[in-house]
Amino acid sequence: MPTRIAEYYNELQRRESLDPVELVAEWAQADTDAISGAFRKAFAASRITEQTIPIRAGSTNQSIGNQVADFFVPVINQHLQQYRMTLVLVVVIRTRSSSKSLRAGLSPVN
Repeated sequence: MPTRIAEYYNELQRRESLDPVELVAEWAQADTDAISGAFRKAFAASRITEQTIPIRAGSTNQSIGNQVADFFVPVINQHLQQYRMTLVLVVVIRTRSSSKSLRAGLSPVN
């Protein structure tokens, strides 16, 4: 019997002795407006769109993405006051090969 992905993630959280939290839900408009505004201000203050991102020669697309994240996240975080981006290691398994990738996450500052 198929399991809905939301039920699967709730079960994983219970196994980790956590109170399950819905991982996918509609965001309140005030929250999306606040996050969007914070990032607009951080982009303007950091002038990140005017900076050059150092990319190692011969990098793969995956490596370029990781290098951009490594550069972008700390620069933007210096200018965010209520939120922080974090780099999270995600393992992606493909047929006949494995690869690792970095993903950025957003969390409020407590």
